[in-house]
Amino acid sequence: MQKLQVGMIGGGGPGSFFGGVHRRAISLDGTREPVAGALRSDPEASLEAAAEWGVEGFPTWERLVKAWIDGDLPLAYVTIVTPNNAHFEPAKACLEAGLPVLCEKPMTLDVKEAETLAALVKQKNVPFVLAHT
Repeated sequence: MQKLQVGMIGGGGPGSFFGGVHRRAISLDGTREPVAGALRSDPEASLEAAAEWGVEGFPTWERLVKAWIDGDLPLAYVTIVTPNNAHFEPAKACLEAGLPVLCEKPMTLDVKEAETLAALVKQKNVPFVLAHT
């Protein structure tokens, strides 16, 4: 069985609790593996964190999504574990591109953004999962 390839947006900071949790959860049952990441908001730090994790690194989440759109990065889905105020933009971009998303909570910081994501999920018929512990 081929493992599902997963990208991560965020979660690569020093001592990042949620990044480590999601990274371990992705690999827990042997069906998925993290293969790429835009792990930090600082482009250089993002590439360094990806190198430490042993995954393909991207300086920004926009570049990761573009690589997927261009067919250069085969991902089954992306996990978003950025700080709470930074979930909406990458989730929206992924959904617009047709890339499935697992988003750490909160999904957004306001109802309007949540409604925008819900409309995209329906329009694009793309899976979207909100993580709850």
